[in-house]
Amino acid sequence: RIGTVIDSGLVRMSRYNPRTRTKRLPVEPISQSSANQRAGRAGRLRNGVCVRLYSQEDFEKRPQFTQPEIQRANLAEVILRMRAFRLGDVENFPFLNPPQSAAIRAGYLLLQELGALSEVNELTPLGLELARLPVDPTLGRMLLQARTEGVLPEMLVIAAGLSVPDPRERPEDAREAAEASHKTFQHPESDFLTLLNLWNEAPEPDGKSSKNALRRFCKTRFLSWTRMREWRDVHKQLEQAIEERLRGDQGGAPRRSNPGTAGAAEEERYGAIHRAVLAGLLSQVGQRQERNTYKASADRVVTVFPGSTIYERAGNKKKQSPEAAGKNKPPGPSSRQPQWIVTGEIVQTSQLFARNIARIDPQWVVDLGAHLCNFRHVLPQWNARAGRVLVWERVLLHGLELSKRQVDYGRVNPGEATEIFIRSALVAEEVHLTDRFFAENRKLREKVESALTRVRNHRVEDLDEAFFRFYAARLEKVSSVHDLNRVMKEALRKEPNFLCATEPDLVGEVEYDRALFPDHVELGNAVIPLSYSYEPGAEGDGVTLKVPLSVAERLSAGELQWMVPGLREEQVGGLLRALPKTVRKQLMPIEPKIREVLEGFTPGKGDLRVELAQWIARKYRVAIRAEDWRDLPDYLRPRVEVVDRHNRTLAAGRDLGTVHAAIEARGIQSDEWEKAARKHERRGLKSWAFGSLPESLVVEEIAGAPLLADPGLKVCDGAVDLLLFRKRDESEGLSRTGVRWLGEQALQKEVAWLGKELRLLARRLAADNDQGQRRAGSFGAALSELSLAPRGSGDSRPGGHWDPERLQTAGCQHVLDHLLRLECPLPLEESRFLEMLETARAQLPAVTYRLGELTQQIHALRRKLLQKPKPYPGLEKDVDRLVSADFLERTPHARLPHVLRYLRAIEVRAERAALNPAKDAEKARQLTPFAGWENRVPAVNREAFGWMLEEFRVSVFAQELGTDQPVSVQRLKALGGM
Repeated sequence: RIGTVIDSGLVRMSRYNPRTRTKRLPVEPISQSSANQRAGRAGRLRNGVCVRLYSQEDFEKRPQFTQPEIQRANLAEVILRMRAFRLGDVENFPFLNPPQSAAIRAGYLLLQELGALSEVNELTPLGLELARLPVDPTLGRMLLQARTEGVLPEMLVIAAGLSVPDPRERPEDAREAAEASHKTFQHPESDFLTLLNLWNEAPEPDGKSSKNALRRFCKTRFLSWTRMREWRDVHKQLEQAIEERLRGDQGGAPRRSNPGTAGAAEEERYGAIHRAVLAGLLSQVGQRQERNTYKASADRVVTVFPGSTIYERAGNKKKQSPEAAGKNKPPGPSSRQPQWIVTGEIVQTSQLFARNIARIDPQWVVDLGAHLCNFRHVLPQWNARAGRVLVWERVLLHGLELSKRQVDYGRVNPGEATEIFIRSALVAEEVHLTDRFFAENRKLREKVESALTRVRNHRVEDLDEAFFRFYAARLEKVSSVHDLNRVMKEALRKEPNFLCATEPDLVGEVEYDRALFPDHVELGNAVIPLSYSYEPGAEGDGVTLKVPLSVAERLSAGELQWMVPGLREEQVGGLLRALPKTVRKQLMPIEPKIREVLEGFTPGKGDLRVELAQWIARKYRVAIRAEDWRDLPDYLRPRVEVVDRHNRTLAAGRDLGTVHAAIEARGIQSDEWEKAARKHERRGLKSWAFGSLPESLVVEEIAGAPLLADPGLKVCDGAVDLLLFRKRDESEGLSRTGVRWLGEQALQKEVAWLGKELRLLARRLAADNDQGQRRAGSFGAALSELSLAPRGSGDSRPGGHWDPERLQTAGCQHVLDHLLRLECPLPLEESRFLEMLETARAQLPAVTYRLGELTQQIHALRRKLLQKPKPYPGLEKDVDRLVSADFLERTPHARLPHVLRYLRAIEVRAERAALNPAKDAEKARQLTPFAGWENRVPAVNREAFGWMLEEFRVSVFAQELGTDQPVSVQRLKALGGM
């Protein structure tokens, strides 16, 4: 029996799965070129009908009729054109042989993958452009992307090369020579660029001798001349078909340089070409699993075709190309295979083979196939270092994880990101903010927590949630410090207290008498801090007193149990209500008895229950035995914690007897302090007669920790006492005065000279004042106007009443305060004291002269400022703040030159304010946050804060005068604890 096969067209036909692009071979290839090739080998190359003979068995197995083309071909192009030409849906079109629904679905999926159709199968602008190209949609998508990337000529060559059989031949008798020749075309990372290299190496297609040159080239390079010619024909047809539609300003032949050479430009070109290829093959991506094995979409495992340039044979340890170094790093140290690839086709033979492979960057897939990617976000969390809420973003394509990185969660889920930011950054305070609201809310939290723990309110556990609700009601789409600063900047213009919470905002009003729950209690001469905790069942639940060893030795059980007034009512009520019924009936009603006990009972040194039983027996004639009492809950029994000098716990417990027993058992109790005092203390000293002393003396060792005493000097009754101090601050403060007193005694001659000089100046000034004469350069005149008005006189004006004795006293004290001063008086070393005396003797005349000069200049500038015809509001107050009646008494000598600069700043401000009062008022508003700072700044920082504030005024009103230290609003607030 005879069957007839008719050749038609130039394209190889095969069974094709349009969804997976998988060819299943073997399929009888039918093409004009292959028929001509077979006929040529037989010496009969001609057109006509090819008649093939079959065996009867083979012929009977074949179908009676050939399957219609519409049921065999890829329907993506049909669907695309029907959509573009508005011919209706392919499902309803009256085909003679309707295609199967699976083929239709595959066509739709392919067009959605290419971006030609939307998720609802609506034609996109890209799809409309694809429909105008007379090529397959997959190939058209590559060409459109190539136009965008600027590599359309190269893509035309590659597309034509993929449409024809591989022109490379490997004759059995010359296989090694053929492979060696073909290696000259190979690109180390791309089979697509191997085709381009082959095209570039071939002779130019134009010219009279191009055919002969091509024949010679093919013969020497083991290439098929017929397929090379077919390649050129297909390329020419593609070029002509889309020339008017796509080329634009990209005309010309492809660049003939080798894209595999090193260099940033060539690597950029590599990416452009393969992004164009990838645009049409987004489902043909693979991730490396092991050597020559890749995981592709739909959970398929494919093998690299042995003819591919990236195929790696066992023991093959070729090095990576220069452009591949550092890019898409392979998992194995000796492997050159890329981690990610794109394959032109997947062929099913003995196994799934991937052919026409190239290295790609997975980020290209994310950029080109975002509509296909599945973006999963997991583990959102606050990142303090980044200052924002981050989330891990996993990008998957058909089950392949393309990338995993941390991204801003605020762009993914603003609502949940805001909640995480509020809970982790603001409520948990895991962020460093200098905003006023943050510090204010922290203080409020401490205040409310302190209140709630004192009254043992369960709302202390809900305080975090209350703060969250407060912030959440005011913040929206805020997931980073940057977002918060932006919102704060806008909101503060309308609401200065934006994000500053109040007690009603959190828990409502917490009613309790602060006197009943004090922060400290006095025991003898000691002040003991109290801490409160609301942790039922925990060891520290209730009230805890931290007491030093010396106080713990004198503490009694009654004082300890009756120490917190706020607990007394509950303590007494708990004890009385727990009495046996026979005893309790004699005290009924209980409530009035509780009030009477609170009003009249004061415990002694013994146990609270024993003392209370005795008091009730006297008051109500009711006998209560020791066994009648019940133990109180732990939170009603204050806990004592004995600590050493370094705040280390020596013993702790709620039973004072047990604590004392623990101290005695460890041998902590002793009278070593008294022994050390008798050994080292001296009284009635008139001079430095005790040599040099260390900064601290070890009195004793307590539980391995030393108990230290600080030697210090104290002026007492016209002499100096050398004493041991428990507190370093007390010792240092008193010793500074003691050193000064001893210095005056050692410099009596010099002090007498200084007093005489100042007394003469004062008398001369008195005479001048009585006669109404003022000498401009008189030191005494300046002093009389600035600092010699008697305290309380209320008259510090020029020429006002002054006291010559105060002149002498103020001048002497100012000079001696400057010269007889050790910044750190401890340790008490005689060498430092003697050095101070020598320095004072040498500098006394110069310091006295400089004092007169500076005071004269300050006086002159002060008088000039007070005579300003147009002073700004508050000028007299500013001048009086710097130069008042007690000017010399309160101003350190080192600050005198700066005071002169501060007055000059006032002068500059006055001149500018007279010209532009509105601008002066605007600058003055910068000082508003520091109004009343004297009552807000801690005492230890007030002096430094005051001088820094003066420098800040200079920077605001007379910046050209400069400042002696860096100054800003933030530095002031930090120093003042605002």
